[in-house]
Amino acid sequence: MGNDGGSIPDRRDLVRNKPKAEQADKANQTRARWLFCALSKLKLEEPVVSCALGKLYNKDSIIEFLLDRAAFGDGETICGHIRSLKDVKTLKLTPNHTARPSEDNDVPQFICPLTLKEMNGVQPFVYLSTCGCTFSQAGLKTVAKATVNGHEQLELCPQCGKKYSGANDVVLINPSQDEEDSMRLEMERRRLLEPTKKGKKRKHSPTEDHEPAAKKHECGREEEERDVHDHEHLHKVRVKAVPVVFLVYYLISVPTPITLSSHNPTSSQTTIFMMFLHVAAFALRFFTVAASVQQYLGSNARFFTPFGSLDLVSESTFSTLTHPLFPHHSVRIKRSRFCDETVRAYTGYIDIEARHLFFYFFESRNDPDTDDVIFWTNGGPGCSSSLGLFMELGPCRIPNSNGTVYHPESWNTNANVFFIDQPIGVGFSYADYGETVSTSEEAAQDVAAFVAIFFQNFSQFKGRGFHMSGESYGGRYLPLFASAVYDQNTKLVEQGLTPINLTSVMIGNGMTDNFKMILSYFDMQCSPASVAPFLDIASCVTMKTTLGRCEKWMQKACVDQYDAINCGAATAFCNSVYDAPYRATGKNPYDISRQCDGELKETLCYPATKYIREYLDTPSVRTNLGVDPGLRSNFSHCTQSVGESFRRTQDMLHPTSAYVGALLERGVRVLIYVGAYDFVCNWVGNERWTLALEWSGQEEFVGMPLREWVVDGKRAGRTRSAKGFTFATIDGAGHMVPYDKPKESLEMVQRWLAGEEL
Repeated sequence: MGNDGGSIPDRRDLVRNKPKAEQADKANQTRARWLFCALSKLKLEEPVVSCALGKLYNKDSIIEFLLDRAAFGDGETICGHIRSLKDVKTLKLTPNHTARPSEDNDVPQFICPLTLKEMNGVQPFVYLSTCGCTFSQAGLKTVAKATVNGHEQLELCPQCGKKYSGANDVVLINPSQDEEDSMRLEMERRRLLEPTKKGKKRKHSPTEDHEPAAKKHECGREEEERDVHDHEHLHKVRVKAVPVVFLVYYLISVPTPITLSSHNPTSSQTTIFMMFLHVAAFALRFFTVAASVQQYLGSNARFFTPFGSLDLVSESTFSTLTHPLFPHHSVRIKRSRFCDETVRAYTGYIDIEARHLFFYFFESRNDPDTDDVIFWTNGGPGCSSSLGLFMELGPCRIPNSNGTVYHPESWNTNANVFFIDQPIGVGFSYADYGETVSTSEEAAQDVAAFVAIFFQNFSQFKGRGFHMSGESYGGRYLPLFASAVYDQNTKLVEQGLTPINLTSVMIGNGMTDNFKMILSYFDMQCSPASVAPFLDIASCVTMKTTLGRCEKWMQKACVDQYDAINCGAATAFCNSVYDAPYRATGKNPYDISRQCDGELKETLCYPATKYIREYLDTPSVRTNLGVDPGLRSNFSHCTQSVGESFRRTQDMLHPTSAYVGALLERGVRVLIYVGAYDFVCNWVGNERWTLALEWSGQEEFVGMPLREWVVDGKRAGRTRSAKGFTFATIDGAGHMVPYDKPKESLEMVQRWLAGEEL
């Protein structure tokens, strides 16, 4: 709903221009990494520290994080690898004297002392881990290396004169993603080789580069914390594996057994000494093997330990979930008491580095330990799934300003249900640096990673039937999302993990094929497709004369050989012919049988959206849900900037019906259901693309006539089905079928989950 493929763009939206705003966003994101603390997002101010991954932090922020690792909502995702202040280095930075304290945050505060280049992301910068001195990469390379007799030796820092190794002690600041991955592997390799220290605590030395309070907090933290974070758990597994591998390696390497003599002390001492020599001799060879073992343990998902059960999730703090195949993704989840006290509810964030997607999860009212799992997304692009939760199929609704009320026809009657705010910028989802997602393909990768992380961590749901559902622009999203989940299973199986049991896709009033939908607007206004023709005869005649022209133009420019400019122009022209007259009538674009109630942009023609917005802006509600406190903007049911971002990439102009065919060929069932009164994503356009879909079951599907389906002895709509592909209409429903027909909607879903015909 909302933009949902339903707020039809005009010509200026569809004709592609140079994406200057998008380029500016990327430049700003890069610049922000050099100007702001990666943890607190505050302006960098000395003392500044950096970690083995080259990220920049304010030192006081790191100390606050070490004293309370929950102090920052996404702290573990950003710097969970930092165990103490020993894991960071205080940088010796050269101030930029041309910058004034009174200037804004966009002025680089530091420069390279050798080249005087600004530290702003344009030039690569590095620091020396031995001393913390910081230079541009090019500047450091110009310094001559110290040599003795023609052989290269340790180099000298050009600023403080301290020796360093060019191969091991130069750390790249704010590396690219690939470079960071390599640096993370090297960090883990070095940690494997760290000795495990036991025994009495040594006294704190005032010359050490760390704070006593942070040290006190660090001592014993591994014993006190639960293994919530898989990164920490894997580190412990690696450390514990070292002595085991060493012992085995030693035993199989010693050529002859060594025995101790109880009768000859001298012989025993000699034997012990010889054993020591054996150990020393094989130690060097062992650590070479250990490096390979470390790489194996660090990359092989078979050593992944899941979180376990939702029973372990706290109500007061987030638990963080990770996955070995997705090192840049994690999930924060907590219990939240709201909406329906009869079931357990959870909320949280999917963290993709600096991007954060919000979600809700409700257990089934029937049997959460055996029932299937449903994923739900609204459309737009840019509309929050809170609309689906609180208006349509969730356990509660918000019909007025008095808060939530129990919803008896919720889809969690017999299923566990997710609602996710995606892409970035929608609902309570946000990015630290203004980063955005502007295509459905990008969004699909984040969703697929979230699905894998959830199912692999909560073993109670492994193997369950998983159904991906949504409405409106979800018709574009879901075929891509489901395909990403299906293809991802190959990686999971290769790593010895349980694949996702992707069982079906359910698309309600979807915008899967934009071109067929545009042409269907003629039928909805000028024929008795759903209601009697209501547009004036002259307008209908004009529309009919342009049908052939629009169809050929869009087919040539958008399908046969995609051309961004021509496709945008064709779509804009045809929209102006078929959509503009309907808008002038004042009718609800989501329900052809009603007039719009309120301003379309403010309420989407449904006053309930205002009550949802007021509820989700209540501070106590936000706290209960675990909304990140740094997100201070008011809740918006549809975010226009996200829709604009997708329109700039012409994302809507790419049909995803071919993905539906590919899923069907792989045994994934697909349900296309449509409220008969919807205009923007109507049943005529949806039926046309389902009949035109090329797949092995097309002939049988097309040959099936539409028949009535019935609920409680009364006609609920019409349907056709063949080989796992079902098309259905729901009488009396508009764009939001569960909102208009909750009983019929639930009956449809329950039959579908049970594998029954409608």
